[in-house]
Amino acid sequence: MNKKDADYYLNNIGLAYYEMENYNEALNYLNQALKKNPHNYHAYVNLALVYKELGNLDKAIAILTSEVLAKQPHMVSAMVNLANIYQFQA
Repeated sequence: MNKKDADYYLNNIGLAYYEMENYNEALNYLNQALKKNPHNYHAYVNLALVYKELGNLDKAIAILTSEVLAKQPHMVSAMVNLANIYQFQA
């Protein structure tokens, strides 16, 4: 694995575990991705998805608002997922 791209691959592995509903492994890999690159906003969005599935909506919202949209206000995937969480809460 190229060290430069490690966060990209770790994020994708985390996303694969999310898709398989193995949320603990997804958290593990997504957190590793963020340790390698704290500016990997896609990993933050995926992390928020995991927390949503685990029922921790407040944490998912905090990640999307504080870690993503505060720094990347035009990131559509973060906006869409935030809207989905708010709709889920209603």
